[in-house]
Amino acid sequence: MSFFQGGTIKFLVNLLDIDKAKESQRLIAEEVHDTVAEHVMAGIEVISGKRGSQYFGVGCQLVP
Repeated sequence: MSFFQGGTIKFLVNLLDIDKAKESQRLIAEEVHDTVAEHVMAGIEVISGKRGSQYFGVGCQLVP
């Protein structure tokens, strides 16, 4: 369902010639903040013993 909605909206945006936001490069501070937040959330999940989305994501990044 999500693909259908995205395809429909993209079609309408192009049909109506609506200006789209330009993609910009992320700042180093944003990258660092996101990485730190992911690691903190993964640490909280490990301490609490619950496995959430961060558990597998960070674990996969650490494997060489």
